[in-house]
Amino acid sequence: MIPTSLPLKTISTNLTGNLAGNLEITGKLDKISPEYIQAKGNLQFSQGLPYINRSLTTAIQWDGQRLILDEITASGLTAKGWLDVDLKNKKGILSSIKGFS
Repeated sequence: MIPTSLPLKTISTNLTGNLAGNLEITGKLDKISPEYIQAKGNLQFSQGLPYINRSLTTAIQWDGQRLILDEITASGLTAKGWLDVDLKNKKGILSSIKGFS
């Protein structure tokens, strides 16, 4: 998948700006849900994300349970880590995070 100037508000009304980059997604066609999909790629957020109000680039991986942040860079920011996600949690995105580094 190669998003080019994809408006982020189409994904969530809480997001602004555009998404670009490349993302390789693999999985089984008979099981299309987050826990059965793997992804790897680089994404650019033109106006950042909540709490990071400047453009940012990422190198990420998704293994079906964990979002691996190989690199996040923005002006004055460099980070890496991971987020474990409880996909069965329906209470909201922050309460779905089981662990992080």
